[in-house]
Amino acid sequence: MPPIDVVVISHDHYDHLDYPTIRKLAKLGLPFVTSLGVGAHLESWGVQPERIVELDWWESHTLPGTGLTITAAPSQHFSGRGLKDRNATLWSSLVIRSQHHAVFFSGDTGLTSEYATIRERLGPFDLVMLEVGAFHPAWGDIHLGPENALKALALLGGSPLLPVHWGTFAPVPLPQRTLGI
Repeated sequence: MPPIDVVVISHDHYDHLDYPTIRKLAKLGLPFVTSLGVGAHLESWGVQPERIVELDWWESHTLPGTGLTITAAPSQHFSGRGLKDRNATLWSSLVIRSQHHAVFFSGDTGLTSEYATIRERLGPFDLVMLEVGAFHPAWGDIHLGPENALKALALLGGSPLLPVHWGTFAPVPLPQRTLGI
C-alpha cells in the first residue's frame, strides 16, 4: 500500500470511527480531517490536536505539501455513539480535490436534493463513491441503498461510480417468538 497522506472520517458511528484503528493510525503522525465535533474522540484516543481538522459543511482544508483540498458537504444522516449523544457531532460527505482530479465520498446518507447543489458548487467529479449497503426500506432517509445511489449519482453529475459501504452487515428482522403454552 502506498503511504497515507490523510485520514478522512465522515462521522462518528462505530463502523466509520473504529477505536483500535484510530489508535494505530495516531502513532503514524498522520493528519485527520473530519466533521465538527469528531475531533474530541480522536484527541482522546491519542491523535495530537494539531493533526486534527474539523470541518463544517462547505468548509475546506488544503493539506500542506500535497495539493489536496478536502471540503465537507451536506449529507442526510445522523451521528452518535451512545444513547445520550445523538447528533452531538456533525456528519458529512467529503470532496477531495487535487489539481487534476476530484472525488466525491458520500459517507452514510439518504437521498437528498443537496447533491445537485454539491455538484454545482464542488463538481464536476472524476469519481463518485456512494454508500449502497446497510439498506433496509425503513432506512430510506439515512442510507441510500442501490436504487437511491443511482438517483444520487445522477444528481451529482453521473460520473463513474464506485459503490462503497456494501456487505458490511445486513439488517435481519428479529425472529418471531411464540410462547409454548
